Amino acid sequence: MIIIIKVKIKLFVEFFKTKIMKHFFFNTTKLTIVFALFGMTFFTNCEKDETEDLNNETLIEKGQGVFVINEGAFQNENSSLGYIDNVSGEVHNDLFYEINDRFLGDVFQSMKIINNNAYLVINNSGVIEITEPETVEHVATIEGFTSPRHILPVDETTAYVTDLFAGKIWIVDLSEHSIESEIEFPGGWSEAMMKTEHGVFVTAPNANKVYTIDPSTHTVTDSLEVFPQPNSMVTDKNGMVWVLSGGTWDGEVGGLTAINPGTFEISTEIQFAENSGSASDLTINPAGNKLYYIAGNIWEFSIEESQLQSEPFIESQGEVFYGLGICPLANDIYATDAMDFNQKGKVIKYSSQGVEIESFDAGIVPSGFLFY
Repeated sequence: MIIIIKVKIKLFVEFFKTKIMKHFFFNTTKLTIVFALFGMTFFTNCEKDETEDLNNETLIEKGQGVFVINEGAFQNENSSLGYIDNVSGEVHNDLFYEINDRFLGDVFQSMKIINNNAYLVINNSGVIEITEPETVEHVATIEGFTSPRHILPVDETTAYVTDLFAGKIWIVDLSEHSIESEIEFPGGWSEAMMKTEHGVFVTAPNANKVYTIDPSTHTVTDSLEVFPQPNSMVTDKNGMVWVLSGGTWDGEVGGLTAINPGTFEISTEIQFAENSGSASDLTINPAGNKLYYIAGNIWEFSIEESQLQSEPFIESQGEVFYGLGICPLANDIYATDAMDFNQKGKVIKYSSQGVEIESFDAGIVPSGFLFY
């Protein structure tokens, strides 16, 4: 995803590697971010009913649509929150602006629903915007971050926020909507997080490690080396944590690593082939037995297998796949096409068999999803 650049030359190189070359040599993980829109009636899959006018503070029902994270072009402050109505096919690409009459910010990185609020992590603006997920009305802004990436609740009142440049993980007070403290992070750049029985797992792309943090003491307790550039994680049906490593700029190959969260030991390691390109956006099907990720094309891997597929699950027909998600109810696969990272992109919806169903216009650099 687009990286925030605060030192002109050195960080521009980092930006080029992590953003423009993401699907070829290097990966930064994005986000998965999406958001709110209008009123609807009950529906039992990832679709929603017809809506009322946006000016009437209409609501969004859970399980009836998908929010789209439109990352925006770096330093142009044109990120936006989108929403797809899967019943009518109607698309809204800038809900935050429509509801709050102001722009969202520079590089919409990720999004999370916590305690009935939506937290939108705006990477290059160094803030987290909080809204009501069913109205998209602004609630509060958390300021003071350097380059925030992802937010994860660790208890009812506390969340962690990873950061690209700060060399620390921020501790956020969810009640006060403010930064409470910080954890010095030995891995430098902190990225994806997951709460497990062994503590909070945190990927460190530049250190090629997964660290654990004890949320009761907010201290780093352990680390485990994985393939280069770990960027995303999921949990399978057996409780194993799978880590996707994208590989490095200078050709170090990434791979998949399964970690037993109870023992914090590696149970499976599968390295990608040479010249396989950068891999990102690890996601898993609702059954918890098939992994999907982007490496130029979209690839599928069964957790019961010991070898990677030789042919892609969905082959690019010119699309620049940049975001990936799976509807937890309907099992449809959603992918984004970032085009040239400057113009408006597209969202493509596939069946669970990889057959294209339909596509939608999106905002600039669509990069992730939130099924709500």
